[in-house]
Amino acid sequence: MPGTAYEVQLAAVKDGLLGAWSGGFVTVTEKREPQWSDLVVWDGTNEMDVTRVQMLFFTLIAAFFVILDIVNDRGIPKVPDGIVQLLGLSNGIYVGGRYLGGRITPS
Repeated sequence: MPGTAYEVQLAAVKDGLLGAWSGGFVTVTEKREPQWSDLVVWDGTNEMDVTRVQMLFFTLIAAFFVILDIVNDRGIPKVPDGIVQLLGLSNGIYVGGRYLGGRITPS
């Protein structure tokens, strides 16, 4: 939560060995306003995240067709199985990438 104070100690790790701990200090989290770029930019950097772009793209396509059906048929449409599977696959890849968090290294 923004404005939360944390007491922090730091220690360096070199060659798998833990160094001495620093003296404790207090830091307070800052308030961060969400930005539209957060939809496609990796956390804390200015690099685009392909999985976020893909998820946004497929979600917008699905939303477009749902809205189109609502306007034409004046009712809630049945979302085709192919769209549901595509969104599930896209979201699964995104969540899997977040869960693994860079533990996969290229060969």
